[in-house]
Order: sequence, then C-alpha cells, then structure tokens
Amino acid sequence: MRKTQADHNRKGRRAHQEHEAISRLAAIVESSNDAIIGKTLEGIITSWNGGAERIYGYLAKEVEGRPISILMPPDHADEMRHILEKIRRGERVDHYEAVRLRKDGSRVDVSLTISPIRNAEGQIIGASTIARGITERNRGEEALRSVAILDIAEDAIISVDEDQRILLFNQGAERVFGYSIQEVMGQPLDLLLPSRFIEEHHRHITEFAKSPDVSRKMGERREVFGRRKDQTEFSAEASISKLDLRGKKIFSVMLRDISDRKQTENLIKTSLKEKEMLLKEIHHRVKNNLQIVSSLLSLQSAYSNDAAVRAVFKDSQSRVESMALMHEHLYQSKDLEKIDLASYIQTLAANLFISYGVNSHTIGLNIGVDNVFLNIDTAIPCGLIVNELVSNALKHAFPAGLKGQINISLQPESDSELLLIVSDNGFGFPENLDFRNTATLGLRLVNTLTAQLGGTIELLRGAGTSFRITFGKGG
Repeated sequence: MRKTQADHNRKGRRAHQEHEAISRLAAIVESSNDAIIGKTLEGIITSWNGGAERIYGYLAKEVEGRPISILMPPDHADEMRHILEKIRRGERVDHYEAVRLRKDGSRVDVSLTISPIRNAEGQIIGASTIARGITERNRGEEALRSVAILDIAEDAIISVDEDQRILLFNQGAERVFGYSIQEVMGQPLDLLLPSRFIEEHHRHITEFAKSPDVSRKMGERREVFGRRKDQTEFSAEASISKLDLRGKKIFSVMLRDISDRKQTENLIKTSLKEKEMLLKEIHHRVKNNLQIVSSLLSLQSAYSNDAAVRAVFKDSQSRVESMALMHEHLYQSKDLEKIDLASYIQTLAANLFISYGVNSHTIGLNIGVDNVFLNIDTAIPCGLIVNELVSNALKHAFPAGLKGQINISLQPESDSELLLIVSDNGFGFPENLDFRNTATLGLRLVNTLTAQLGGTIELLRGAGTSFRITFGKGG
C-alpha cells in the first residue's frame, strides 16, 4: 500500500513538473518577438504566437485552420511546397530568407528556420516555423551599401538642410575640397563657396526650393565655383536635387571638378584663336600678293600696242582679281570654313562691270543667291566660272551699245547639289560654235572647272544665252 502511494506521488510530481515545463515553454513561445508557427504537413496552420501576430498582422483566430499559403506572395507560390517536401524527408531548413505577405498586403522580409515535428513514435506529423523579420536589417544593409557607393564615387556629393548646413559629405567631397567630414558636418555650406558667389548661390537655392517644376530642375547641370580648404578656387559641374523628408527640405548636390578640363578648353580656345588669326593673316597676304600680280599684269599690258594681247592680259588680270577677292572675303569673314557666295558674287560682278566700263543704265545686273555658303575648295572654282561667264557676256552679248541684262542665280537644286545659272538676253551664242571644244581659254576654263567640281554644264540658246551648271555643295 505504501509503495503504491509513493508511486502515485512520484507520478503526480512528474506530471506537475511536465505541466510547468509546458507552461514555461508556452510562455516563452508567446512572448517571443519571432513568429513561431505550427502547421501540418499539408500546410494548415495549427498554432500562431504573439510574435506572428506582430510580424504578419493576423490574430491567431484569423489564421488557425487556414493554409499557410495566405502568407505567400503570388510569385512565390511553389516555395512552401518545396519546403514541406524537405520536412517530410526529415530535413531541417535553417535561416532561409524569404518574402511574405502581411494582412494589409504589404511585403515583409523574413528569415525562416523550419523543423519537423515528430510524435512519440518518431513519426513526422507537422512542421514548426520560427520566422524573424529582417526588413529593417535589409534596409540598414541597403543604406550601408548606399553610403559605400557614395564614398567610392569620384564626384563630391553633399547634402544640406533648409538652413544650408551640411548633413552629408562623402569621400569624393573630402578629396575635392580638402576638408574631412568631421570639419564640415553641421557647418554652413558658405564654407565651401567663394565669397563673391555666396549671394548668387543663396538666390539660386531659394528659387529652386520654390519652383514647382522640380522634375525639370533635378539633375540639371550647371557650372559653379567652389573654394577648397587651402582657399584656392575651382570650377565644377553641378547637379542639384531636392527631397522632402518629414516636412523638411533636404538639398543634395553632386559636384565634378572640371578645373583641368576648363584649363584644357581654354588652351584649345587660345590655340584655335591663334590659328584663326594666322589663317586670316595668310588669306590677307595671299590677297595682297594676288593684287600685286594683277598690278603687274596691268602694267605689262600697257607696254603692248596689240589689242588682242591687251585683252589676254585683261582676262588674266580679271581671273587673278577674282581669286584675290575670295581671299579678301575669307580674311574679313568670321567663319574661315565657309564663304558667303551672295556677298562674294555681288562684289565680283560689280567689279567686272567697272573693269569693262559698263554703263549700268545700258546693261542691268540681277543676282539671285540666297544663303549659299561654300568652303574655299568649292567657292574658288565657282567664283572663277562666274567670272568667265559674266566677262564673256560683257564682251560679246551686247555689241554696239545694245541694251540688255545679265542674270546670275545660285540656288539649291537638291539637298546635296547647287544649280548655277548665268544668262543674258543679248546677241546670243553662235550656232556654229561648240562651247565644249572651243579655242578660247575662257570657255575651256569653264569646262575644266565644272569637271573639277564634279558637275555638269548645259547651254541653252534662245532669247540670249543661258549656261546651267549643276555641282555638289562640297564639304
């Protein structure tokens, strides 16, 4: 009898101890910040602690008896099936990082440890999941990565508050400005600006802060000036952005030191200016030398009593002056690459009229050249062609004081070609004369120059003479 009572007492104490252990375990489970969830091998939730309520937002009564799939994002639908297959095989899943859904539909990052639950006979009857929220950890890691990215950036990145006090100063900024982060944090941004630009900077920031069109201004690059710790100034290319953070405005600026680039650009500009002045001087000297040649031809012709010889000298002088005029236009032009043909042809034709002593009341001149600019390699042959055809018209189209008109037109024929027309309403080109095989130097020169331009030439006879020449615009 005494033995039976002792056994009964021992069993009672053991049952009490087991009950206390279970109670303590239940209290630990319930008070844990981690989500502790029990489920069957079919994925039906059987237990749900307070940590699970805090992480997922569901109360225990809302989820017990429901499938664990209510926590699965649609793009992770097969994930739990694979996990439960491992559990059935008796495998444990440790520190598995996954994404789950809260009751409000938001996503939460979790780290899962999932273990098989066995009965007294050792059979696997379910699974226990411990889930720890790691969203904040991931955000922190992302923030650390962002800071690391900021620090490896070559550009200076600086953020200031509404009072223009420095909140962020990356390693790129330390390299550019020469200050350490400890020296500038909380200091006014004016520390980094040349004094003469402080007022302008404040005005720009005020306008930027008030501007409703922030999307247009964000990333807008502009040249600014900075001041290093050693008080030297430098040029920088900057882009500024604005962020509203809990009702407060944060301004960030990304600066790239362009002092070396500016110095190189200035050297290039100086070099180009010097070359431009040299080219102008060359054109000026070529023009002067051609004028000397023209004067020599004029002097030489004066020693001849032969009218035919004097005419040859005059034609040669006219051609030399045509080229001299081209170099004079280049010398006076702002663009050494292109020549304004309208101005050039106007001057060339007027000079020819004066050279041949033409009365403008007897022979009129009409010029139609609009916005045609050619490089010197194309302009000189074109100018010589005009010179030859106008000279030819002045010498032959209006004999014995016959009145008439000379027309010069140079217009685009297509995107890549120009059409030059030199015409007159005078005597007309002789029917028995082939302009392509003539003994006169002038027309032979016109054909040669047209071929040099890669063009085609056509003669139209009728009420006077019209030469139509099509050629490429050149480079």
